[in-house]
Amino acid sequence: MCDIDEELNTGNGRDEELIKAIREAGSFLHMLYDGNGSQKNLLMYLLENGPVTQRVLTDTMGVKPSSMSEIISKLERAGLVVKTPDPKEYRTRLVSITDDGIRLAEEEKVRQMEAHELFLSPLDRDEKAVLKELLHKLNVKNNGKRKIEDETDDGECISEK
Repeated sequence: MCDIDEELNTGNGRDEELIKAIREAGSFLHMLYDGNGSQKNLLMYLLENGPVTQRVLTDTMGVKPSSMSEIISKLERAGLVVKTPDPKEYRTRLVSITDDGIRLAEEEKVRQMEAHELFLSPLDRDEKAVLKELLHKLNVKNNGKRKIEDETDDGECISEK
């Protein structure tokens, strides 16, 4: 196995290996969370934040309004959320979690916490702090520079935000 310091400091195109490692970690986390707009993540958001409008859910979870409508409809049909009139704004409806939704969200929260523990278990406390700092630095620097998921057949990105 190569020495990670040597590998990362050579400047000879080794960034690809770093990016690959980040993508592998990202793939695991994406799988854990079923993507941004997953039904379980929506339930967990409602569990933590209480009733909110569909617009708040759309903005918070970073999905298209039509996708959010579909997610909410599926959860409604399953009896996991309900839409009720907003007492402050009669034309607006709030999305609320039901008792069955609470139970499912709590189970998912436990599952995710166990997965987090397993995922981060190779790192000690200091390594976790360094990783958090480095990821924060990358996220702050790159905020708003996410690639649009619209790609050509050959995988080349055709536009950026």
